Amino acid sequence: MRRYHGLMPSASAFQPASGEGDRFRLLVDAVVDYGIFMLDPQGRIESWNAGAQAIKGYTADEVIGRHFSMFYQEEAVARGWPDEELRRAREHGRFEDEGWRLRKDGSRFWANVVITALLAPDGSLSGYAKVTRDLSERRLHEEALRESEQRFRLLVEGVQDYAIYMLDPDGFIRSWNTGAQQIKGYSAAEVIGRHFSLFYSAGDAAAGLPQSELEEALSRGRAEREGWRVRKDGSVFWANVVISPLRDTDGKLRGFAKVTRDMTEKVKTQQALERAQQALFQSQKMDAIGQLTGGVAHDFNNLLMAIIGSIELLKKRIPEHPRVTPLLDNAMQGAKRGAALTQRLLAFARKQDL
Repeated sequence: MRRYHGLMPSASAFQPASGEGDRFRLLVDAVVDYGIFMLDPQGRIESWNAGAQAIKGYTADEVIGRHFSMFYQEEAVARGWPDEELRRAREHGRFEDEGWRLRKDGSRFWANVVITALLAPDGSLSGYAKVTRDLSERRLHEEALRESEQRFRLLVEGVQDYAIYMLDPDGFIRSWNTGAQQIKGYSAAEVIGRHFSLFYSAGDAAAGLPQSELEEALSRGRAEREGWRVRKDGSVFWANVVISPLRDTDGKLRGFAKVTRDMTEKVKTQQALERAQQALFQSQKMDAIGQLTGGVAHDFNNLLMAIIGSIELLKKRIPEHPRVTPLLDNAMQGAKRGAALTQRLLAFARKQDL
C-alpha cells in the first residue's frame, strides 16, 4: 500500500473553474491509455472516459450508477476488497494497487489502480477519483520471464553430471545445484556464502590459484582449467573447470558462472591406456630383442661348434706336449662356456624358462 503524501485533495481540485470545465472534460475524455472515472462516496460510478471504455469494454450508459466492484473477480468481491480499497483511500488520501480486473467480455487484464479521496471545502468526503491502467503486456512479459527463469532453474537443478553454481564478484558461492552436491559432497546449506577456494588443496589455495582463475576469466572472458580438486570427505578428483564472468546490460560485473565436471574416470582410463601402451611397447621391444638374440646366438653357436671341432682334431693329431696341451684345454673350456651361453640366449629368444 502506498500512502498519500501531502494535503489530501479537495473536490474542487477536480472541478475546474467555469469556462475551463469543458476543456478539462474534453482532456479527460480524450485520454485512451488510462481509464479515468469518478465514484460517489459509496463507490458508484459517476463519470466515464474514453480510456475506461477502451480498457474495460463498457460504454458510459452501461456503467454509470453501478458499483465499481463490477470490475473485480468474484473472490475479490467476496472478501470485500473493493470496499477495502475505498477505506484505505479515505484513510490515507490515496491508495495504489495492482491486480487482475475484468472486462465486459469476461476476460481479465492486469490493472494498475490509483484511487484518490476527494474532499469538499468543508472537509467532508465527496467521492473518489479512480485511474486505471492496463499493464497486461508487462505482466505477461514478467510472467513469461519468471516461467523462463523457473524452467532454467529446474534445468540447472536437474543436471547431475555437472556442478553448476554462481559466485559473487569476490568468489563467494551464491547458488548450488544437484550436480555440485553430487560431485563435491556438500549440500547447499554447507557452501552458500563460503568462498569457492574451499574446493582447492591447501597448496593451490595458498598459491592463489582460485583468484588467478577469476582474474583470467575477467581478462579473457572465460577461463578453462583442469586439475585436482577436493571433495567434502577429503578425497580428490580430477576436475575440468570453466568460469565465465556475468555482467548486466550496463557492463557491470555481477559475478561468475562456474561449471565443474568430474573427469576422474576419464583420467584413470587414460592412465590405464597409457600403461597398456607402455606394456605393449615393452613387449614388442622384448620380442625384437629376442628375435635378434636368437639369430645372433644361432650364428655364434655354429661358429663355436666349428672351433670346438677344430680343437678336438688338434688334440688328436698333436701328441701330449707340456706347453701346447694346456693351451688347447683352455681353448676347449672357453669354447664350451661360449656354447652354454648361446644355449641360454636361445632359451631367452624362445621364451623358455632359464
